[in-house]
Amino acid sequence: MKNKVEITDNYGEPLTGSFSVSVTSDREVTPDSTSNILTHLLLTSDLRGHIENPTYYFQNNIVSAWALDLLMLTQGWRRYNISDLSQGRISLPTSPIEAGSEISGTVKSILLGKPVADVEVTVMSMKDDYFDNTLTDIDGRFYFRGGELPDSTMFIVSAVPSRGMTRMDLILDEESFPEKLLPAVPHADIDKNQFVMYSHKAEQKYTLEHGVRMIHLSEINVIAELKPQPKRLSDYYEKADHSITEEELEKIYTRDVRQLLSRFPGVYVASNGSINIRGISSFSGSSEPLIIVDGMPGSFDMVSIHEIAQIDVLKNASNISIYGVRGTNGVIVIHTKRGRDLSKVDGSVPFHIKTILPLGYQNPVEFYAPKYDTPEKRDAQTPDLRTTIHWQPDVKTDNAGKTSFDFYTADEPDSYTVIIEGMTDDGKIIRHEGKLFGNNER
Repeated sequence: MKNKVEITDNYGEPLTGSFSVSVTSDREVTPDSTSNILTHLLLTSDLRGHIENPTYYFQNNIVSAWALDLLMLTQGWRRYNISDLSQGRISLPTSPIEAGSEISGTVKSILLGKPVADVEVTVMSMKDDYFDNTLTDIDGRFYFRGGELPDSTMFIVSAVPSRGMTRMDLILDEESFPEKLLPAVPHADIDKNQFVMYSHKAEQKYTLEHGVRMIHLSEINVIAELKPQPKRLSDYYEKADHSITEEELEKIYTRDVRQLLSRFPGVYVASNGSINIRGISSFSGSSEPLIIVDGMPGSFDMVSIHEIAQIDVLKNASNISIYGVRGTNGVIVIHTKRGRDLSKVDGSVPFHIKTILPLGYQNPVEFYAPKYDTPEKRDAQTPDLRTTIHWQPDVKTDNAGKTSFDFYTADEPDSYTVIIEGMTDDGKIIRHEGKLFGNNER
């Protein structure tokens, strides 16, 4: 179904901007009539607490205007000092505008236990070769703001030792998230018959795509001897493709690290000392894997064979992905005896280096929309049971204010609700709700 859209102002002049389009089936889905882009941008995002049916306050009548004034008097205007505003005394925010995620902490002297000022702190990530640095303030605090790397990105934060101050402790702040302001799920009137139709169709769709949802088996007992697992030095590398633990190292005699690595399946050590991990394809021209020593990039020359407590080889895509392009050829992780379990060893442990794996941004997933663009797909016997027919988050208009979107209808002839919301390039809020009628075409 091809649909053309034209957006103009009250005088018929074209408007350019970016908008979202949603198309839902009226048979099973009732669009939310209590909130929309207008209520969010102009009301609920600026007020604390739950507002029941925000669209009520946007009706063009005296009663809703009076109710809106009461709402603002109790939850809105009292936030401002009207007397100061009328005299031009404007209060500025006490905290900076949030620009993204933040990594922060404190650097202290290990001997004195006091914060240390003007210490350089660096942060780096193997993914996308991210690097930044800053100095601690008078309270020993440091902040890295605005990072927008994807989820499961590991950062290495380090306080750079300076002359006269080499024994420092770097303390990272714990992650914090905005508090939940909505105390309970808002009450909503639900058409029970419509909900039954929706849940029935959802069950049918799941069964067609994945088979029976649940199979009950008779009770069974599995009896086996629990084999003790070798103690690992790092939970982060628990899924390493191959490892040699400290207990296993005590039974192996090798001259150097390269000879030890030749014992790993799929690791090839050439006569010239170069290393290649089989099953890893590189597009950079180099075949050397990334070497990590106690959480930091390094080399084999930094480590004696007698210092090694554990070696992990990572070549699976899910394991090396956190290192970005630098881990394309695989990763060899070396844990030394001096760098094990930072909470239980002596003063030789680098307290000024910490790793963090914060909650990052998820990569957006494209909305799945079937395409019946071949005779085989159009003649398929599997029914199309979609309830959300189309979702397109970014539709842009041209200079004439025109754009279009298209989608395939579901199998059941039905009417569809189309909602277009967004903003123009000059800041105008746009919202339109209309109807389309499906004709059961593929």
